[in-house]
Order: sequence, then C-alpha cells, then structure tokens
Amino acid sequence: MLAGMALGIPPSRDATEYQGPVDLFLNNGANGQLIPTPVGKETAEQINMLGSQPPVPAIPVGRWTTAQIKFPISISGPFSCTLWADSQKGAKNSYFVVDIYVGSTSLGRFNTSKKGLSMSPTRFDVSGELNAELATGGTLSATVYFYADWVVNPGSIFPQPAQATFLYGGGQYTSGIMVTTLPILVSVLKPAVENGVDYIVFSSKVKEAFDADLSKMFFNMTIEPPVGCEMAHTSKADVRKTEDGITFSVDWNYTKDKAVDGDFIVTMRASYDGNRTFTNTSTFNIKVPHKQVTGIEETPMQPLIMGSAGFGLVLVFLAVYVNRKTIFKGRYGTKKALPKEQPRTKAKEGGPKERPRKVERSDEDDGDDR
Repeated sequence: MLAGMALGIPPSRDATEYQGPVDLFLNNGANGQLIPTPVGKETAEQINMLGSQPPVPAIPVGRWTTAQIKFPISISGPFSCTLWADSQKGAKNSYFVVDIYVGSTSLGRFNTSKKGLSMSPTRFDVSGELNAELATGGTLSATVYFYADWVVNPGSIFPQPAQATFLYGGGQYTSGIMVTTLPILVSVLKPAVENGVDYIVFSSKVKEAFDADLSKMFFNMTIEPPVGCEMAHTSKADVRKTEDGITFSVDWNYTKDKAVDGDFIVTMRASYDGNRTFTNTSTFNIKVPHKQVTGIEETPMQPLIMGSAGFGLVLVFLAVYVNRKTIFKGRYGTKKALPKEQPRTKAKEGGPKERPRKVERSDEDDGDDR
C-alpha cells in the first residue's frame, strides 16, 4: 500500500545537504506490520539526515502514515520498531526517537539506545506496549527523529550537526514498525444455488483495514465436497475490491460433474505476505438442483430423450425386417419354387399320340434303392 509520495530521488551517500523529511511507504504485513516498501532501484532506500542535540528540537527524518482505516480495529500488546542508519563521518552517541499517533492524538514516544555509527549499517531497536482503538476513517502514523553529538569540523569553531544516512527500505536494511492488531476479517458467504442455472457460486468477503494493494495480497479458497461428489469444473477465482470489502468467488458447473447433495466445507484464507494467514471455515448443506430442460440438446434429460428415440428406431427396424421376410419368402429358402406351367399345344387330329417321356436313372439313384 502506498502511504505517501517519496520526495524525489534518494540523495547521494556523500551529500552534505540535509534532505528530508521523507514520507515512508507501507505494505502492512501480517499482524499489522508497517514496513516501508522500496520505491527506487537502490539496494536500500535512503535519505541523508542531520543529528540534532537537545535542547535544539529535531527535524523529522521520516513518517509512516496508513490510509484511512476501513473498519474499527484494536491495537493492543507489544510494539516494536527496527531502524537502520550509517555515517560516513562516524556520528557519535546516535539514537532515534519514534512518536506514534492515532489521527492527531499521540499514543507515546519511544527511544532507541545510543550507538556510534560507522560506514557499515547499524541497527537500532525500539520495543514497548501500545494500546489504542481506531475507528473507521482513522489513521495510524509514526514520526521518526534522529539525534547525535554535534561535531566541530577542522577550521571551524562552531559545532555542526552530525551527518548520517537513514536506510528505510530494501534488502536486509529495511526499517519497519510492528504493532499487534487484527487488520483482516474473513467471512464465508452462503453459496448461491438457483434452479435452472448451471453454476453454484461459492464466495467470501474479506475486510482489510489498511486498504492494501490486492495484487500484493494472497487469497485461497478450498471446497471439500461430500463423499461421491466431483468438483472438477470450477472456474478461476474472481477477486474484486468493493466499498465494503474484497469479494472472492468461484463458480462450479455442477452439470458437468458427479454432483450429489450433502455438506460442503468451504475454507477461505487471506494474507499480506503468504505466510501468516487469516482464515474462516463454514459448512453448508447443499441440495444440488435439477436443471430445467428447454430443448432436446439440454441435460440431464437428454439420455432419457435419446433412449426413447432409440426405442422407436428399434420398432421401425423390426417392422421392416418382418415385412421383408414376408415379401421375399422362398427366394432364399431351401425349397425350389415350382416352374410355372406352360400352356400345351393342341395336337393335330389324326396325328400320333405323344409318348410318355422315359426317365433315365443315374448311378446315384441305383445306389439309393439298395
């Protein structure tokens, strides 16, 4: 999440001119961790700072500020802050002061221990307790100040502020603040089931307090169906940010799978960093609807319709077969058809009478008589 606009390009490490304060960038990690996000190509985002010395008031080095809170949250428990700095000229007795605010109300001031700085980055830590209630529209912010012994440069009789560099984002030298809160609320919604609709919609509502960037968050929904039910045809998840939260939904085309009635266990997970997740699980008893049929091509009545059509075709085939047997009876039988009797020619009067035809017997016939 972008908490502010960076003030130009990070200055050169050996610049002597004070350049600040800088608005830091927050990504609001798990448990409300406020870590500045690098905004440039440097290994560690940085800004030059000048060390103040009481009673001279310090000038802010940097500031974290959240977006307006999307729903009421409580900050309660341990508070910690990690800050990194180095100095090309060896600032002595260096330390940071961190002020925490809810809106314009101060929640407390925290100091680090004093350390000498060198060219190698040095880590400073703050720890304590922080308790506050943030209403919808409120903001959480932190302002960072830097202190160090003044130095007298060669050729000068007047002391000058010590020069150092604040490292606020990138690589292992990332400054950040940790507060304990519950910035994500997850609820699983009742699945949308309608008669005559191909899809059952499983959805969840995720409320995120700090208005984080959706593209950097992690979401995951798992659906455990009853025994004997298949859920192969589920759509790609649809993630959208709305006024009252983030909607996460998955469509299931139950007409293409073995869908059965029963208890469906739906689990939704949301996370800033993919490690610490905020989870909710709900169980819903779903009666899978029978899809209304509007045409012969529709399911699930199609097998019945095609079965009736097939039965009709069988009847037609049997009728043709029986008729065919009747029409062509004898053509393919074992008995030969008798030849059609030819009309006899009338014998002439007085002519010789027709002798009976002599039938010659073959050897086969003789054998049969034996």
